[in-house]
Amino acid sequence: MILGVALAGAASAQEADLSDGRFVMFANHWSDTAEAFVQGPPPGSETACFRVGRTTEEGVRLVLTSGIYYVWWSDESVSDYDDIWFSSDRFRSDYPGSDLLAELRILFRNVAGC
Repeated sequence: MILGVALAGAASAQEADLSDGRFVMFANHWSDTAEAFVQGPPPGSETACFRVGRTTEEGVRLVLTSGIYYVWWSDESVSDYDDIWFSSDRFRSDYPGSDLLAELRILFRNVAGC
């Protein structure tokens, strides 16, 4: 239920436009401790700014354009990053029928540039 309440709060803000060429930064992140989306970027990734690439059936390409990003599977930061992102299995299980990028629209906010 916490996820539902957190999702409703996060989704009430304007969702990110993930069109090719747009720039995004974290607006929210998933907290395992709270078991909910919490406002603000993941710790250490406050400066991470990504350029949105082409969306395919696999997901959307995000390229780190500036700043530092801490990848979730490592304790180290990266300044060179390019990967395909999509809604997590947990998110899609909790929200069946949600589209491939629904979680990303909650995680990110649009910015004018990096």
